[in-house]
Amino acid sequence: MTPGGRERALRHALAASLVFWALCLPISKSATYIPLFASAVFGLGLRVSPGGKLRMPAGVVRLAAIWLLFALWQCITLLANGEAPSAAPFARALDYLPVFLLAGLACDRGWKERAALASLYVLTSLTAFIIVLGMVQAVTGIVYPLPVQPFTDGTLLGLFSHHIPAGGFFSTLAVISGCLFLFWKSSRRQKAFFGIMFLLLLSGSLLSMSRTYFVSLCITLPLIFFKKNVRTAAAGTAAMAVIIAASIVSLPPVKTRVASILDLRKNPSNVERLYLWRVARDMIETSPVAGIGYRHWGDRISQYTGKYASEWKFSDASFHHAHNVYLHVAAETGLVGLALFLAFWVSLLVLLLRASASAEDGSFTRALTSGSAFAIVNLFIGGLFENNFWTLLIVMLICFVAALALFVADGPSLRTEGHGKGSAS
Repeated sequence: MTPGGRERALRHALAASLVFWALCLPISKSATYIPLFASAVFGLGLRVSPGGKLRMPAGVVRLAAIWLLFALWQCITLLANGEAPSAAPFARALDYLPVFLLAGLACDRGWKERAALASLYVLTSLTAFIIVLGMVQAVTGIVYPLPVQPFTDGTLLGLFSHHIPAGGFFSTLAVISGCLFLFWKSSRRQKAFFGIMFLLLLSGSLLSMSRTYFVSLCITLPLIFFKKNVRTAAAGTAAMAVIIAASIVSLPPVKTRVASILDLRKNPSNVERLYLWRVARDMIETSPVAGIGYRHWGDRISQYTGKYASEWKFSDASFHHAHNVYLHVAAETGLVGLALFLAFWVSLLVLLLRASASAEDGSFTRALTSGSAFAIVNLFIGGLFENNFWTLLIVMLICFVAALALFVADGPSLRTEGHGKGSAS
C-alpha cells in the first residue's frame, strides 16, 4: 500500500472509531473501550511517519510524562504502605491514550474538523434524545424496554446508574454545546442545533438533581458568557436566574434540592460530606507523603471514623470516596500524588487554552478548545464536592472531549515553549 493509501485508510478508520466512541459513551462504559482504544491505535498509525519516527508536540509529551509519573507514584504508595504493587494505575492510564495520540495530528484540518463535528453531533444528539425519553417518562410514567430507566425515583439518570455522574455528563456536554453556539461562526442551522442541544442538556443537568453540578454550572456558565462579551454575560446570567427561579417555582424537587445546598446542620448528605472531609484530613495528616495507598479508601476508612462515632453514623456511601476529589487523591496518594494529579489537569487546561488562543476567532477549533477548557473548569468546581475526575464515566467523557479538541488544534499551539517556538519530538 502506498503511503497516501495507508493514510487514507487510517483516516477513515479513525473517523469511524470517533463516531463509534461518541455513540457508545451515553449508552455503555464497557462498549466504549473498543472505540477508545481503536482511536488510539489509528491515531498512533497516523502519528508515526513513513520513516518510523514518532512525531508528537512537546507540550503533549510533557503531559503524557506527568500522567505516567502519577501512575508510577500510585504504585509507589502501595509499596510505601506494605502492599504489593499493582498494574491498575497503568491500566487506568490507558484510558487517556487518545488525548496524547490524537493531539495536533498533521492531517488536513478540514477533514479533522468534519470528523470531530460528526462525533459531536452523534454524542450530543443521542444524549439529548435520552434526556427527552426521561422527560417523557417523568410525565407519563411509561416504562421503556431498557435495562436502565432514564427517569428513576424522581431523578433523570439517562442510562447511567447514579444521578451525580449523570449530572456531570450532562453538564459537561451542556458547556461544550454552549461554547459551540456562542463562539463558532457557523451556519444558522448549526447554531440552532447546538442552541437546542445546550437547552436540552442544561435541562438534563437540572433534572438529574445533582447539586454538585447546579453549583458548578452557576459558576462556569457566567464565565463562558463573560468570555463572549459583557452584553452576553449580562443577558445570559439574567436568563439563568430566570430559569433557576422558574424551576424552583414549578418543580418542587428542584426547590428542595437547591434549598438543601446550604443546609449544613440537618441535611444528612451535607453533614456526612463534612465528616468525610475531616476523615480525609486525618488520613493526610497521618501519611502526608504517600497517603494510605492507591484505592485503599474503602479498606482504611474504618480506622479513622472511630473518633467521630459518637457524633455521626457513617453510611455505606462513605466507603466509596471522600466526596471531594482533591482530598480523596491526597488521602490515598499523599500530597505528592495530589501535586501530580493537579499538574496533569492544569497542564491539559493550559494546552487547551493555548490552542484556543492561537485558533482563528470564530473558528470551530477555537469554539471546541474553549468548550473543552471550560468543561474542565466545570469539573474542577464539581470536584470540590464529588470524586468526578476519578469516576470512569466522567474520565471517558472528558478524555473524548479533550482528545477531539486537541485533535483539531494545530501542532505548534500545543508546544509549551513561549510564543509557540520549540521543536516537536
